[in-house]
Order: sequence, then structure tokens, then C-alpha cells
Amino acid sequence: MSRLAMNKTNALEMVKLKVLQHCLSVLTGKKYSVTEVKWTLKLIWSLSFADENHGAIISSGIVPLVKKKLEEHKNQEFSEPAEGILWELKVKKPDVTPNSNTKRDQSAKRAKKKGHIMISYCWRKEGEKKKAHQIYGELKRRGENVWIDIEQMQGDIYDRMAEAVQKSDVVICCISEDYTQSQSCTREAKYADFLKKKVVWAKMQAGFNPKGWLGFISSYHYYYNFYDEERFDEQFNKMMKYIKSE
Repeated sequence: MSRLAMNKTNALEMVKLKVLQHCLSVLTGKKYSVTEVKWTLKLIWSLSFADENHGAIISSGIVPLVKKKLEEHKNQEFSEPAEGILWELKVKKPDVTPNSNTKRDQSAKRAKKKGHIMISYCWRKEGEKKKAHQIYGELKRRGENVWIDIEQMQGDIYDRMAEAVQKSDVVICCISEDYTQSQSCTREAKYADFLKKKVVWAKMQAGFNPKGWLGFISSYHYYYNFYDEERFDEQFNKMMKYIKSE
């Protein structure tokens, strides 16, 4: 059901059909399994992606329960959708202060494992898809560790999307009008911004000026113009300087 809710029309209709009441029952009830609670959080996260649903979610009383689940369950399967819900609703998450050992462990893990460069693009548009793959090919030629959804994602789309962003050092967002209309692309870009990843804003469409949510999170950054084939090398080299900078 959470996958269906990724479509905005479905998400709005589900709220009209009082799906939130069932979600409330799962989060408050004791008869539901941990897995059912996890998937309920993922469903609410997907529903919260539609701004029109924010009022209904907040007024339903779900937010305090999401905060409670975030405090009770420290593992990623719960924290990921719970934090995503609070972020979409612009609600401050509860402070969870790790002890010194946890901080040291996290620092050691970050130092030990280098992340990849993720390419986020709208695969429905053939020209943009080809350009994204061209960027991928050049990065690989230069020996970079790159993640790209060449054959679309298999299995749980939430897990694949979130894992790709979380394990990245850099996220290249290949932006265009179609990109802003894609639920998956929108979620990837917003999640990368939420996690404070280094984001490269690569324009795939001539004359495209980001507005709305995309303009809000990208307006203070440089846009690399990859829609002009003659300037590909120039723009790619500029992008690499940014990627390699501290």
C-alpha cells in the first residue's frame, strides 16, 4: 500500500478513505507486530509527501505517536520513515543524544567506509536518461564509485532509494521539469537535502528554472548545465572540482 501512496492522486484518495484511522489503530494497538508498525510508518511517510495531506495527518493525532516510536526504536528501519514523516510535516524531531561511545563508533564507521556518488534522474525522459548515463560513464572512467538506477529498482523501493542516498558522499540530481514531477526523484532530492549530503544540481533541460520545493533547496547553489552537449566536458570538469572540494 505504501508503494501505491507514492502516487499523489492515490495518496490524496487514501486520506479521503480514512486510511489514517487505520494507521492510528496500528500505532496505538498492542496486537500489531513490529513489521506492521514499520510498514505503517512507511505508509504515513508516503502519504505525507502530498502537502495537501499535512493538515489531516497532523489533526489525526499521529505525530506524537510517530515521535514516540522514534524514541522507542533506535534502529534504522523505524528511524528512517519516522524522521521522514516529521521532516515532511516540518515537525521538530525529539532530541536523542548518543553517548560518547556511540559517537566514537559512528565517527569510526564514517572514517572507515567511503561512500559512493549517487545519480538521481528521471528515467522516463529518454534524452535525460541518456545524459545521466553519460555522466555515469565518465565518472566510472575516472575511477569513481558510482550508484545509478540503470535497470530501475528491484525489491522494496523505499529501502533501495533510502540506502542509496544514505550511503552516498555526493548526490548528483539531474533536474528538469520532469524531475520535479517524479515522486521518486523528489523524494531522493529532499532526502539528500535532509541528510545534508553534498548535492550537485545538474540541469538537463534548457531554459528550466527550478521553482517550488526544488527552487527552495537549490537556489543558493551553482547549476551545472549539462543540456548543452558542446559544454559537457567543461561542465563535467567544474562539477568534479566541486565534488573533490572539502
